[in-house]
Amino acid sequence: MADFERLEIAFRYHTTEALIAADGLLFRQEVNALEALNPAMIDKGLMAADGTVTAAYNNIRNEAVQTLGSVLSKKRKLELVTEFLDIAGVDDDTDDSELTTVFAAAQTLGLTQEDVFNIVSARQQPAEEPLPPQMMD
Repeated sequence: MADFERLEIAFRYHTTEALIAADGLLFRQEVNALEALNPAMIDKGLMAADGTVTAAYNNIRNEAVQTLGSVLSKKRKLELVTEFLDIAGVDDDTDDSELTTVFAAAQTLGLTQEDVFNIVSARQQPAEEPLPPQMMD
């Protein structure tokens, strides 16, 4: 079995690519999110220096899809889904195809739709209102 870091980086790269393709639009922040993974991909032997993925990437990605759900903590799974939601929302409009991709990634990790909805609703909570001036005295 591949090391957990290698599995996770392959899964993150795979899901980020899927999110970029999901809505058919390309934004600089999406490219940045994908490119931010390149050094780790190269370090783990999953990408060549020229930016092309290696044959090992395909094998590790497939292993990641099969095993990450059973090896990552729930906290780490939720962090990954939050990262994917951040990528999906770079255009301030997470569309259905992007949400479908996030839900698929969450399901692969062994999370439920309710877990994803909890993250989304927590992110939509209004900011705390400042105290009235008389309370600050």
